Amino acid sequence: MKLIANLLLAISVAIGALAASTAYLAPLSLPDDRLIGLTLNADAGRVDNADGSHSPIAHRGEALTPTHLAALRANVIQRRGASLDVRYVSVKEFAWARWQGRWIFALALFGLLLGGLMMRAASKKDLAEADAKAADAPPGESPEGAIAAVLATLDALGRDMTDIADPRARCQMIVQRVGELQVTHLPAFVEAKPRLISRMGLGAYAELMGNFSYGERMLNRAWSTAADGHIGEASTSLANARKPLQLTAAALKK
Repeated sequence: MKLIANLLLAISVAIGALAASTAYLAPLSLPDDRLIGLTLNADAGRVDNADGSHSPIAHRGEALTPTHLAALRANVIQRRGASLDVRYVSVKEFAWARWQGRWIFALALFGLLLGGLMMRAASKKDLAEADAKAADAPPGESPEGAIAAVLATLDALGRDMTDIADPRARCQMIVQRVGELQVTHLPAFVEAKPRLISRMGLGAYAELMGNFSYGERMLNRAWSTAADGHIGEASTSLANARKPLQLTAAALKK
């Protein structure tokens, strides 16, 4: 459905833009009383001069007169061996009733509306499927469960590290525990994006992800510095990760 909706939106935009480009074209087939007095937005008509140059019948900025209209309707322009009648003039005033492309434009608007509704329906369907999938998934795969698991891992890591004096062993523990988070609970939270946007809205989701992303960066830094054997920096990064992740968990409960 999304593919069809996108095609409909693209076609509607193209047709609407094409129709809009004719909004200020006044057809000379209209009665004089609907054209006289309109201000030209571009030169109209063409007269071939004896010296080979060309002059317009009516200049831009002039108001149409009966004389202009008669000359324009009789004007035939020779171009590349073809005879072309002057059928429209570009004017500065807009009138819905005079616009010949109005119904095409209205059809394009309807196409945009229909395409938007189709996209919305498709998005709702995707979100419903994501919610149903999440409902059947283990708790650790839900956004709440993922953050809870991350915080629980950090708590356990902090307790276990107090019993280890060897810096290298502590670094190895950080690499192992944080490495597990990087391939399990952290990606699970990121993959919950559609559900979270549907539930919280874009603004609240952006704020939520600001905290989560900072916490995730701190965890990644803790892993990389621990892998390099720098227990001091790794411990600091672990401590810095806790607060933003706690804020993330609190935001999910609102």
